[in-house]
Amino acid sequence: MKLHPEDPRLTAYLLGELSPEEAAAVERAADADATVRAALDESHKVQRVLMGALAPDSRILLPRQRENIRRALRETPNTGDQIPFPARKRSPAPYLMPVGIAAAIALISWIAFRPAEDATTAPIATAPSDGPASTSPAPVEKLPFAVAILPAPGPKVPGQTMSNPPAKDQLAVNAKALDLALRDASGEMLDRVAQQIADAPLPDTSSLPDLIARGSVSTAVSTQLDLPILAGRGSLAWIYKSVKENSSLPPSKAVRLEEILNAFELRPSGGTAAISKGVSVSTETLSCPWKPSATLLMIHLQGAANGPRKIEAALSVDPSAVSSFRLLGFSPMRGVEPGALPTQLPARTATTLLVQIEPRANASRLGDIHWKVDGADAAPLAVIRNPETEPSNDARFAALLASYSLWLTQDRADAIDPQIVASLARECSAVDLPLDRKEVLVLIGKTIDLGN
Repeated sequence: MKLHPEDPRLTAYLLGELSPEEAAAVERAADADATVRAALDESHKVQRVLMGALAPDSRILLPRQRENIRRALRETPNTGDQIPFPARKRSPAPYLMPVGIAAAIALISWIAFRPAEDATTAPIATAPSDGPASTSPAPVEKLPFAVAILPAPGPKVPGQTMSNPPAKDQLAVNAKALDLALRDASGEMLDRVAQQIADAPLPDTSSLPDLIARGSVSTAVSTQLDLPILAGRGSLAWIYKSVKENSSLPPSKAVRLEEILNAFELRPSGGTAAISKGVSVSTETLSCPWKPSATLLMIHLQGAANGPRKIEAALSVDPSAVSSFRLLGFSPMRGVEPGALPTQLPARTATTLLVQIEPRANASRLGDIHWKVDGADAAPLAVIRNPETEPSNDARFAALLASYSLWLTQDRADAIDPQIVASLARECSAVDLPLDRKEVLVLIGKTIDLGN
């Protein structure tokens, strides 16, 4: 295929509108012609800006956008000076933000199959406690509430084994049911039910699984981290309900860092990026606020606009540049062997990950992200650390959310205290901050008050 820098097929390639054969031909043409490659890279930069401004489909308002419009009509906007925790009227709106994979899958079951009693006490219907889990995906509509509130699976921790298995194997059966359902999860369905599932009662603490804190992995043990492409978003709604309704700190089992992180639209900036068949992967690094010697790596995966894609991705660190690394969040459930990571990334679905990396000396290139789209290898993405670069607002906010989550679970009690969290919140505060971020700053301020 012969291309010129203004060929419309370059744009079609970036949008994922070409057939696999045509996309492969474009990639070969770009590799063979430096001017075409430069044009493709420039178009990609423009696309990233547009994706951030316009995605998802501007013709469809997300539940959070609809609620923000309603709230703007009810309340007078705050036009005062910058303050760390802006005051607002009491509103149920925080509970209506997207709750994602685990919570959304539950809604149809909660509506269609709940008995007269509270849905959180509904009996499990996927398999008997003494029998094996089904080997075929259960219909999403039939998943019970106890399955849906489980966290999305994360990668296995090298060298980590199960401990203190539950008295019954029902938890393992439920986890298997969730794993199977996530294989075919639809982004459209998740968006459609997210606003409604947030009205469900706060789950009883006893119904939430015990989680094992995910520790650091030495590069002497492993240099690869398989990257999860789906995360739930239920945890932040639970924290809102604990703090704002019950005036109490949330139970640690209800705090899931990856779900809190993915309740917001966060995009790296100033790092590296790549795109293949309409799917993009981008990164950004910044200093770790609770460990100055460490670096936080922010990874963002954005689904294609025209349909789901099968994604397999892994971070491969350079042992000469990195001594250890740790995926933040995605804690394994106690007594349950982690299931296979989901590989289907629904259309327009985004997932943000944070990895804490301990670099050696002044290393700049920390490793690479290797990934496949629909079984085809995509160009590896270099992970570059530049301590002199000022982090983006989204990266700062991600670091705040991570610090807040780790403080609530006492994961880094030796390094993270309320003063650190409050200081990070003040850095993120601004008059023009999006409404959902202003609300979480208010939440953090209230949580710190309760903690004191």
